[in-house]
Amino acid sequence: MSSTTPSTQVVIIGAGIGGLSMGIALKRKLKLHEFKIFELSGDVGGTWHHNTYPGCASDTDTHWYSLSTNKNPFWKKTQVSQIELKEYWKGLAEKYSLPLILNREVVSVDWDNSKQLYKVSSKDSQTQAVFEDSARVVISAIGVLNVPSFPRELEGIRDFKGSAFHSAQWDHSIDLKNKRVALASSQLIPIISEDPSTEVVNFCRSSHWFLDIPVMAPISATMQMIFAHIPFVMRFYRMWIMFRNELLYLFLSVRQNWLRALITKQFEGCIKNNAPLEYHSQLIPKRWVGCKRLIIGTGYLSALHRPNFDLNYDGISKITDDGLITKKGKKFTFDVIIFATGFVTDKYPLNVRGIAGETVQEYYDRKGGPEAYLGVSLPGFPNFFMILGPNTVTSHGSVLFTEEVQAEYLIQLIRPIIQGHVTSVEVTPEANEVFNTAIQQRLEGSMWSSCTSWYRLGHQGKIVTQWPGYLTEYWWRLRRPIWRDYHMTGRNGWKPNQDASIWIVILGLGGLVLTSINWAANK
Repeated sequence: MSSTTPSTQVVIIGAGIGGLSMGIALKRKLKLHEFKIFELSGDVGGTWHHNTYPGCASDTDTHWYSLSTNKNPFWKKTQVSQIELKEYWKGLAEKYSLPLILNREVVSVDWDNSKQLYKVSSKDSQTQAVFEDSARVVISAIGVLNVPSFPRELEGIRDFKGSAFHSAQWDHSIDLKNKRVALASSQLIPIISEDPSTEVVNFCRSSHWFLDIPVMAPISATMQMIFAHIPFVMRFYRMWIMFRNELLYLFLSVRQNWLRALITKQFEGCIKNNAPLEYHSQLIPKRWVGCKRLIIGTGYLSALHRPNFDLNYDGISKITDDGLITKKGKKFTFDVIIFATGFVTDKYPLNVRGIAGETVQEYYDRKGGPEAYLGVSLPGFPNFFMILGPNTVTSHGSVLFTEEVQAEYLIQLIRPIIQGHVTSVEVTPEANEVFNTAIQQRLEGSMWSSCTSWYRLGHQGKIVTQWPGYLTEYWWRLRRPIWRDYHMTGRNGWKPNQDASIWIVILGLGGLVLTSINWAANK
């Protein structure tokens, strides 16, 4: 097979935190400058660019939600706002001079097996000008929460004459003061109901568990200076955050009924201690703790005491021109309807085609839902990799940690391609099947299988987003590739295990040290 010179070595699709992390890794690890990052919107940041609703912030500890290579000792709070996070990532894009192409929509990505290259067609989303690129490697970093989801069964959304929008597409021209607001979902309640002139009715489809820990707690100036000037303190702090979250997963994933009942009782106490008595029966879920993502903090529960707020579990039957009707036939009138109803997570929105002309979505459909080897590679799609692909999301950790681990892993796969040792790398169907069969077996009977959620295909089927284990396990699996799980084309005599000697030396020295310690102890 012949390989021609591409217009660029690597194309990264998406300039969210995954795409930027991958770009930084290419520059730091491979010293690569011949790559492009295509971003559909007009700025970087992904979810932290698009989501601008009031009070938007990360619920993950900020020191663990920043790159390990670019730690910031001067975060002022344990969790920070959308604005601060976007500024952090914009700063990194500028620091590393990442080759960003904004307002660029990827139209199609097609593998040319004879040339061992991808043809990437794109267009400027403002001028509609069309561009053609070729690349040895394409990396999809479009994220999981990028396509807003509306209740599919709901009638009459277009009939409403007031203002209606999704929380991910917040309409800042609308002033909620002195308005009657219907909110589908619960995350915005503490902020929206803060103004007593705004009447809010929260329409809930299901209940949630709450984790009663401080949110956005201030980090003192003294602590910031310690992080900045005393070696390793900030690194150990990050490790402590990770350990604490891994411990949380340990408790949430237990399957012993008596221990699960004990944990559930503790979480019930959080609701009973903070919410009005009249709502307890509705608020306390009838499912495992952890089945859906925990709501961090008790701001929502405290807001239930406000006189301008009401909670409704009747379910919405249809939208009318001036409000809505519940499934119990009660009619409400509203000025504004806000849908905070999540995102489409079981579809792949891009037109990417592999060796056989099959798209990623067609591959997903054939496999009964999204799946990928380690969440990064698909059989039939050489040199195409994913950041935060299927079954890589956790309910207890930092998504950035996962993306950084994936970027480090992909660097090892990409290196021989960029250096000319091989022309393509593709996971074998057998390795993919073994991996995903094991993943789904572990997910059966897990906490995520006990309810409907966006983690599942069609909200009820195959669990397609969650990693069924500890983050440390995922890191261990991706510390280096198992090359026998990949088919490589155009090797030119290159041996992927050529660096194994380093590990042999390390293991040998480790064994020598342990032997010496054992000898000294028994002397």
